[in-house]
Amino acid sequence: MPNTISQSTAISWITAWRANPDDKVKAFFIPVDDLTNLMLDENCIGVRAYLAFGNEVGAPEAKLLLVDVEGDISKGGTDNLSNGIYDFTKPCPSFCDVSSPLYTAIDDGSNPPLGDNRISLTDAVNWIKAWRENPDLGVKAFFIPKDDITNLLKDGDCVGVRAYLAFGNDGEDPTESKLLLVNVNEDSTGVSKDVIMNGIYDFTKPCPSFCDADSPLNTLN
Repeated sequence: MPNTISQSTAISWITAWRANPDDKVKAFFIPVDDLTNLMLDENCIGVRAYLAFGNEVGAPEAKLLLVDVEGDISKGGTDNLSNGIYDFTKPCPSFCDVSSPLYTAIDDGSNPPLGDNRISLTDAVNWIKAWRENPDLGVKAFFIPKDDITNLLKDGDCVGVRAYLAFGNDGEDPTESKLLLVNVNEDSTGVSKDVIMNGIYDFTKPCPSFCDADSPLNTLN
């Protein structure tokens, strides 16, 4: 399968991240076609994204390794590694939208919240600043529900999703690590741009505590 890596490689890269987390990484870009193909399994309830550090070609870099998740969503689901461990994300830096307010962490007040798991730009900027000032180096992975990903990709011009690392509280849950997701389109020059007007989504669950406790990508054995 394209863009997949072996379990041993995944464990090696995840071990490298946990031993020495890259606190300079700001976000990850995930191509829309790869994300869609990952969820073709009819039993898929979502995707788990594991933080890792490595590379098969070129210099090692921060990664989000993605796997299909099945089972009971209330219990965190179960990683289905037989469907592949995918390495198709691009880290920021160096694959960024440097003009995005989620990159600059500057709120100009022009993008109000839209509801449906979408948060205000003000909250997003504050949560991203909180991560960058004091990264949660204990976080291992994030679960992203399938239905929410599908809704996020409905924009016909979407070429992918950018996931920003953040740390915050939406008023109901305890303060926790976040992956804030936004649509990404290409401008006329082919540069990928965050589409903030479509909303900034907060629907991921961090591990700990929302994990597959038995997954070898969690236990590393």
